[in-house]
Amino acid sequence: GSFGKAVVVGGGPAGCLMALYLLSRGFHVHVFERRPMIDEAKLKGDPRSFPILMTRRGIKAIEAAGLELPSSILKPQVGNCTHLPNGKKMKMDYYSGPGIQNYVVSRNALVAFLQHCLLQRPSEYLALYFGWEVSTIDDKKSTAKFLCNRKYNNEAETNDQGKSNLDEIEVEFDLLIGADGVSSKVRSEILRLDQAYASGSDNYKSHITLDFIDNPRMYKSFYVCPSLARESIFIADHDRVQSWRTLDMLLVNVADGSFWGGTLNTEILNASSPTDVTRIFSEKAPDVLNLLLRKNPNFAEELWKQPSMRGGGAVMLSQFHHKNIVLIGDAAHGMFPTYGTGCNAALEDCLIMDNILEELTPSDGRQNIPYHLVTEEFTKRRIIDAHATVEMNTNYLLFPRNKLGIIQSIFLCTLHKWFPKVFGP
Repeated sequence: GSFGKAVVVGGGPAGCLMALYLLSRGFHVHVFERRPMIDEAKLKGDPRSFPILMTRRGIKAIEAAGLELPSSILKPQVGNCTHLPNGKKMKMDYYSGPGIQNYVVSRNALVAFLQHCLLQRPSEYLALYFGWEVSTIDDKKSTAKFLCNRKYNNEAETNDQGKSNLDEIEVEFDLLIGADGVSSKVRSEILRLDQAYASGSDNYKSHITLDFIDNPRMYKSFYVCPSLARESIFIADHDRVQSWRTLDMLLVNVADGSFWGGTLNTEILNASSPTDVTRIFSEKAPDVLNLLLRKNPNFAEELWKQPSMRGGGAVMLSQFHHKNIVLIGDAAHGMFPTYGTGCNAALEDCLIMDNILEELTPSDGRQNIPYHLVTEEFTKRRIIDAHATVEMNTNYLLFPRNKLGIIQSIFLCTLHKWFPKVFGP
């Protein structure tokens, strides 16, 4: 039987996985995504398809939903490799142990896989709306309005009812989950509704606050096709994230054999001409430049013309819910991509939400699920860890950058091994 109606806003990794969890519990699920469905034929070479570091936390959440990530999209990673100005390499291995393995996956490949899993579910319980974005949410009626995103209207997926012919859709919900990313419209609506609720009540004191820090760092990216990647000298370290500190640049080999590259270098971002781009690369990473020019003599001009992209932002909310509406993933706790924890934390949110639904679903099946308690419990369980992770990625707290800090870190780790009950990890 059906538990109720759930609306998921956002068709990224967290939104898709959350929808799959809800479907497995018998919910009628509506998924709204403002962009078109991922076209698997167009995955290669997409600069938006940046690599994501997948750790055990994220993989566990996917496996708990009854899914197995195909090896065709997973690339094992054993550590990193820094290319030094003198031509030498400095390598550092990731921590490994029983059941611990790190992978890199293309974001769009992950989304395409999860969207494909959704399409395999029974259509009587699932409605997918691509090319639609949330407009307003009514917390008294538990309804949400969505507008057709004209930018993607021609590409938007439709169902048999021809949804794309409408300009607006209104749906009812028992539970609404905002998984619509760092610039979340659902979050904006929660803040608006909370403010309206607070101003209309003398006793309401739980005002939701938001601290948002835009990532000050921009980046540009480039792509190396699999055939060229296989011929390059960098394929020797294909299972490591490769970096050039002098160029603030990463080179990551993903499962299809291609390299994704990205640079934060302000000289390149602010270069006045393609000639400047060529000069900077030739001075600081000549081997990379030679590789990029082999099949694309216009590389410097294309990179120069490419708009700079921003690496997300840091989101700190005092709570993640309002009544029967809840935020997960970057919408709730967006973070800078410093340590690659964002996607794993978002996927873990889905598992935590599913556990809460399991615990708070009445055993007799005759009572309604207390959705306001479900969302409240999610905030209770997630808020401390989420805030700590956001702060860690914002303030670079995890790894000390001077000798004294490294010595202190080693000393504390040693104390933890000797006295685990006294000194935390």
